[in-house]
Amino acid sequence: MYNLSLSVFLAKISEFRYRDRISIVCDILDTLRRTPKGKTKTSIMRSANLNYRQANRYIDMLLLCDLIRGVPSRSIREECRYKLTQKGSQVATELDTLYITLRALYSQVR
Repeated sequence: MYNLSLSVFLAKISEFRYRDRISIVCDILDTLRRTPKGKTKTSIMRSANLNYRQANRYIDMLLLCDLIRGVPSRSIREECRYKLTQKGSQVATELDTLYITLRALYSQVR
């Protein structure tokens, strides 16, 4: 059968009332992956359902980890647009695969 610690982990996933950090990062990376021209901070906030403070924290972290990059905008209204880096694209793909696998395991344990 399954390792007991894995079963406990998967059971705990279903107890989350709110999203965990990994799912928020997945949402941000996924929203940037779907838009090749990049997104502004406001559009990231809206698509990932974050407030301004949360968006700043996550965007700063993703910039430091070199998963996204800020590209100066040509528009006067926009400071910059954020785009995925090559590393960010790879991480997004791996996180999607991991998420699908964990959900499949969770459904088997139930």
